[in-house]
Amino acid sequence: MNSLIKKDFLSILIFLLFFLLYAINADYGHRVDNFPYFDNVEVDIDNVGTALERNSINGTEAIQLENPNKWLMRFRLYSIDADEMNNIMALARIKPKELKFDPHHYSYGGGYVYPLGVWFLILKQTGFIQTGGLEWMINNPQEMDRIYHAGRIFTLVAFFISVLFLYYSLKIIRNQKFAFIGSLIYLSAPSLFMFAMVMKPHVYALLWTNISIFILTRSYFSDRFTFKNVVALGITLGMVVGSVLTYALFAIMVWVGLFYFANKGKLKYANLVIIPIIAIVVYFLVNPYVILNYDAFVLETTAQQSWFFIGSDLKYLRLFLVNSLIPGFGVGIVMLLLYIVVFFIFNPPVIGARLIASSLLLVVLFISSISASVSDWHINSRYVFYLVPIILVLYAIYQESSIKILSTILFFTLLQMFPLLLAHYDEDSSEYSTRLQAAEWINNNIPNDKSVCTSGRSIAPYDSPPFNFMRVNVDYEKCDFFISIDRQSDHVVDDPNKELMIRFEPRFNIKNIPLVYSHINPQISIYKK
Repeated sequence: MNSLIKKDFLSILIFLLFFLLYAINADYGHRVDNFPYFDNVEVDIDNVGTALERNSINGTEAIQLENPNKWLMRFRLYSIDADEMNNIMALARIKPKELKFDPHHYSYGGGYVYPLGVWFLILKQTGFIQTGGLEWMINNPQEMDRIYHAGRIFTLVAFFISVLFLYYSLKIIRNQKFAFIGSLIYLSAPSLFMFAMVMKPHVYALLWTNISIFILTRSYFSDRFTFKNVVALGITLGMVVGSVLTYALFAIMVWVGLFYFANKGKLKYANLVIIPIIAIVVYFLVNPYVILNYDAFVLETTAQQSWFFIGSDLKYLRLFLVNSLIPGFGVGIVMLLLYIVVFFIFNPPVIGARLIASSLLLVVLFISSISASVSDWHINSRYVFYLVPIILVLYAIYQESSIKILSTILFFTLLQMFPLLLAHYDEDSSEYSTRLQAAEWINNNIPNDKSVCTSGRSIAPYDSPPFNFMRVNVDYEKCDFFISIDRQSDHVVDDPNKELMIRFEPRFNIKNIPLVYSHINPQISIYKK
C-alpha cells in the first residue's frame, strides 16, 4: 500500500490541497450572531421551545410559539444551514455516564451521529472545543461557531478519505490519469462540494459507499471474492444505510449487482444471503432505537410525510432533473449519466447492462417521486449522491477513449462549482455577503412603525438575514415588507402585487448556468406590499 501511495503522491497531494481549500471555507456563516443589538440581551430559556425534551426532536408534539426570545436563541445557537442544529440536539440527548444513548433523532442514522459524537468528544478532551448546558451555549455563541466548523471538518475528512477509495477503484479499472481526472470531477461536483462542508450525513455516507465500490472493484478484477470481502461488504453496506436511510437504494443496487458476480462464479450464491444479513445486523446495531423507541421513530416519520409521497407524475422527473441533478451534479455528470443509460439500453456491452441502466433510471424516478413536494428545491440531489461514483466507475469500465471527454466534463463541473466556492468565501464578507447587506438595509430603511415578514417558516439564520428584530416589528398577519430568501434565484418570479425595493445577489450569479447556492450567500429580495 505504501508503494501505491508513493506512486500516487502528486494525485493525493492535489486532493489534499482541495481538502485544505474546503476546510478553510468551511467556517462560513459565523457573523450572523455578531451584531451589537444581539449583545447583552438575555434569553429566557424557559421560553425557547421544547426540542430537548420531546421524544422526537423532529416530532409533532406542541411546539413553543414564535417569539423574539426564540429568534434570539436561534441566532446564537443555530447555523445558516437548516438542520445542522439537529445533530447538536441529538448529541445533547446522549449521556453515556447515565447509559442514555437514544439521540431521539432518526432522520440521520446512528452510523453518522455516534461517530460524530466521538469526534466531538476527542476535540473536547483535547481542548479544541468547549461545551456546556443550554444556557451556557446561548451565552457563548462563539463556541457554537467552533462546534459547527469542527462538525463540518468531520464531514470533510470523510469526503477526503472517500475520494481515495474512488481513486483507487478507478485506477484498478483503467489507469492513473483516468482515476485522477475522475476523482477531481467527484471532488468538484457542486452539491457534493456544498454538502462536504455541512454537518449532515449525506456526504459522510459516501465514505462507506466508496469503500463498498472499492471492495467490489478489487474483488472483480482479482478474480477472488474472499469471505473477508463478503463480511467487509456487508458491514459497509450496513453503515451506508445506517448513516442515511435514503441510501438503502444504493445497497439494493449493489445486492442486485452481486447476482452478476455469482453468475460469473466469482461469488458463492450463499453469500447473496449472508451479505444483506450482515448489513441488516449492522444497521440495527448503529440504529437500535428505531426498535427500542419505535414510537418516536414513527412520530418523526409522520412529521416528515408532508415532504414525501404526495403523488406521482412525470413532471416530477423533469423538475428533479432540471432543478436538482443538473445544478447539483453539474451538466457534465448528468450528460454522462444519460449517455450511460442510453448506451446500456440500446448497445449493452455485457449481459446485465440493461439491468444496470434500469436500476439507475428507477432510482432517479423513485427519488424524484418521493421528493415531489420539494422537487423545485435543487439540493434534493443529496438523496442520490452515490450516483456520482457509480457513473464514473461504469464509464471507466465500458468506455475506452474517454480522457478528453472526461477532461471536458471536469472543466464544466469546475465552472459550475466556482460560484459556490466564492459564495462560501463571501458569506462573511462585509462587502459581498447578501445576508449582512440585507440586514443593514432593513435596519436603516424600515421604520419602527412598519412590520416585516419572511419567506421562511420562522426567524432563523437560515430563513432570514440577521436584522434587528428586537426593534423591527415582525408580523405575518399584517406585513408591510416581505423578505424573501431566493435559494434558486434563476426561478424567481416577482409578484405583481409586491413592489421590489431592493435585491442582493451573490457574485457570479450567472443566469444561464445552473448554479447551487441554497443556504450559502443566497439571493435576498425585499418587497413592499
